[in-house]
Amino acid sequence: MKHWRETTAIVERVARLAEAGARAAIATVVRISGSAYRRPGAKFLVEEGGGTTGGVSGGCLEADVREVALEVLRSGSPRLLHYETGSDDDETVWGLGLGCEGAVDIFVQPADGEFAEQGIPPPALVVFGAGDDARPLATLAAEAGFDVTVVDHRRGYLTPERFPPSARLVLRRASEGLQGLGLGRRHFAVVQTHALAHDRDWLRGLLQQPLAYLGLLGPRAQGGGAAAARRRRRGAAIRAGGTRPRRRRTGAGRGEHRRRDARRAERPPAAAPTRQAGRHP
Repeated sequence: MKHWRETTAIVERVARLAEAGARAAIATVVRISGSAYRRPGAKFLVEEGGGTTGGVSGGCLEADVREVALEVLRSGSPRLLHYETGSDDDETVWGLGLGCEGAVDIFVQPADGEFAEQGIPPPALVVFGAGDDARPLATLAAEAGFDVTVVDHRRGYLTPERFPPSARLVLRRASEGLQGLGLGRRHFAVVQTHALAHDRDWLRGLLQQPLAYLGLLGPRAQGGGAAAARRRRRGAAIRAGGTRPRRRRTGAGRGEHRRRDARRAERPPAAAPTRQAGRHP
């Protein structure tokens, strides 16, 4: 989640700089091997005035990457940097001897308005049920960077003062369907209406959506219908297009089973425990 929020902040900053006619360079981690603090895709923005946003390491590479980024701004030519963060070898040009035992490749290029237009949409959380326990969930998700939507058919629960200002509030019953919610692979859905019938109605529709995550709040047995529906769908797919793999016991396996059975037969039966005189259970 930090990665997405950081990227969003960088994209927004690039857009503001472009509107003001200012320039900046963007450094992106493109490959790592071994131990590395940041993953591929992590970004570091360097403005022509020296200001920075984001990061490509735990703080050990940023000073050097900043200098290179300023050179890229002056020359206009992108550069690919390679850092060996664990090498003490003087023959390694970028060896830093940091003890991280890894390597990082970073691509540095000028940032412009086109980069800002390629913003990554945030993950989204849709909460079905606007009860009191939905409030901290929506608040935490919004603080973490999710686009939050809360859906409920009870107008009294679905009020702006109960949820974060950025949350989208949708007044709807399950019978009205999921149209307009735009559910897809970046969406996380949680059903928590605290009414079994409403939960099941929402689940019937949500099980057909390509969600990143689908959760149900309640006893484990309450989700039995959803699990059964998933199994039925898998079974239908198998019947329509394939066969279920079968395990076959090999000859060696059968022999091993017979040997274990023979060893069991050779063991003397365990003696029954004796009761000591004068003692009662």
